[in-house]
Amino acid sequence: MIKLKFPKKEDLSNKDHLYLYDYDIKGYHNPNNHSFWKIHYLEHIDNIINTICKLGTRRILEIGCAQANVSTLLAERGFETVALDINPNFLTYAMMKYESGRISYVVGSAESLPLQNETFDVVVASEILEHIAFPEKLIRETKRCLRPGGYIIITTPNGECLFREKVECFSKAKAQRDKLKELQFGPSGKNHLFLFTQKEIIELLGELKLDIISIKWIKSILLNRFSQPFIRLFPISLINKIESILSNFPFLNRKIGTTLLVIARK
Repeated sequence: MIKLKFPKKEDLSNKDHLYLYDYDIKGYHNPNNHSFWKIHYLEHIDNIINTICKLGTRRILEIGCAQANVSTLLAERGFETVALDINPNFLTYAMMKYESGRISYVVGSAESLPLQNETFDVVVASEILEHIAFPEKLIRETKRCLRPGGYIIITTPNGECLFREKVECFSKAKAQRDKLKELQFGPSGKNHLFLFTQKEIIELLGELKLDIISIKWIKSILLNRFSQPFIRLFPISLINKIESILSNFPFLNRKIGTTLLVIARK
């Protein structure tokens, strides 16, 4: 089981630090909340990175990192990571969680990455596309920073889920993007400008000449905070088996999975 370090709340005074601390504690530490799915998400990313990095790919960028849980975990696993966020306060909070490994912290915008061309093997863009009025800018910048054959891992809310957020899908919201730009880069869980369907994410990545390796839906609505007290009674291997079974029914999974997880290659 993945375990994360947290700073002491009494050492925090900055409101952004306190915001991230509460998110961490509620999401990853409190057994009565959503800790199962937060940890399970990190396990998904950890497994993907270890699978695609078998051939020696080692340098990883996390865009819009917030508390930098992905970068911190992967640095401890032995990868060289860069945690990037537009909010410097988020990065100072992330530094408080450092324990070991090679990790750098960079302040910068996802639309114009302050990083050199072809310097990363993997870029993780988790829960950020839906916050940017022109997500193609992020994808284009990501591609620029990836080495030939490098991978981008994307997670974003599923626009086809039966219980999705009441926000327009990307294709319908595109005409309003100049107005939506004023709302972008809202904090986690807020200011989702639009959602993506499978077709829309395929078209977006295809236009930017990225090859899609895998698309799947995770965080099933059947495995939620109401069912979690029962889920916790069973081993994680059983939950993974349930997810695997659901993945064999794409139409059903597309409707009950709350999050799209996409792997694409330059």
